[in-house]
Amino acid sequence: MAKRSYYGSAVIPNEEGERLEINYYRTEELSGLCASYGVLVEVERPGGYESAAVGEITTSLRRIEEILTLLYRNTVTPCTLQEVIWDEIHKF
Repeated sequence: MAKRSYYGSAVIPNEEGERLEINYYRTEELSGLCASYGVLVEVERPGGYESAAVGEITTSLRRIEEILTLLYRNTVTPCTLQEVIWDEIHKF
């Protein structure tokens, strides 16, 4: 089971003007002596909840913090999380 650590939250309006709160988390999976990190993004809105996660992105704590900063600054939502992560890890 993945452990999660809160990173930050952002509030944005959607197309209907409703307030969306986006919460970002770092996830951590332990396998033997090695930890791997991923991300979890949750959105709370009036009348609904949505989340998406991508696990085991990297074993580098520094790299996952960079990715979380990117997600937070760009207010990435659960529906685009997979695509943004794919683009980020394949940009080099």
